[in-house]
Amino acid sequence: MKYDQARILVYNQLLMQLDKQGRIPVFDTSMKNLYRLLTLYFTDNTDFENSGFTVGKNKTVPYSLKRGILLMGNTGRSKSFSFERVFNAFAAKYNQHKKFKNINTNDISLEISTQGASALNRYSGSFLSTGEKSHLYIDELGMEETVINYYGNKFRPMETILHERHKRFIRNGVLTHSSTNLTMIELKEKYGYRTYSRIFEMFNLIDCKGEDLRINIK
Repeated sequence: MKYDQARILVYNQLLMQLDKQGRIPVFDTSMKNLYRLLTLYFTDNTDFENSGFTVGKNKTVPYSLKRGILLMGNTGRSKSFSFERVFNAFAAKYNQHKKFKNINTNDISLEISTQGASALNRYSGSFLSTGEKSHLYIDELGMEETVINYYGNKFRPMETILHERHKRFIRNGVLTHSSTNLTMIELKEKYGYRTYSRIFEMFNLIDCKGEDLRINIK
């Protein structure tokens, strides 16, 4: 699919989802850049790899179509909305090999608190029961309780899931996407350096800068 065709389909999907909520779209420069990058990514357009993210002060890491996406930035920047409502539907219909399941970190924590290791394994795995790769979008990374108790057993759910999915990313190319309101320094403080290091290998980091768009959407 050509990029221009995909861009129109994505925009129509966005308008449809906003219309369901009685809202109108508000775009600033950062928002336009986000949707441009995600459209390139979900159409496997190699132009995506012409951009990159900055590590430290001077090092730029090129984006890769083989890694997942980590959206970072303030609340109200369309991070969750873009994945859960727009690109989830787009990938499922137009690019099946990149379709993914949505889950929230608090939902994962709740399942682990009632089901224990079985829930943890479900989100750590490489393949669904159908044999398809279990690409996953994890919303609100860092907002969950760090430690979950289940009948005396203590789990560190997201730390474990990220470690296991990193292994499956290396072995099988399984993609993990996520969004967070935390900075990289805050993620390192919450999950430790080992997880922090893996984040750079698993994800393309996209910084969603700007003010809360919900304040301006009517």
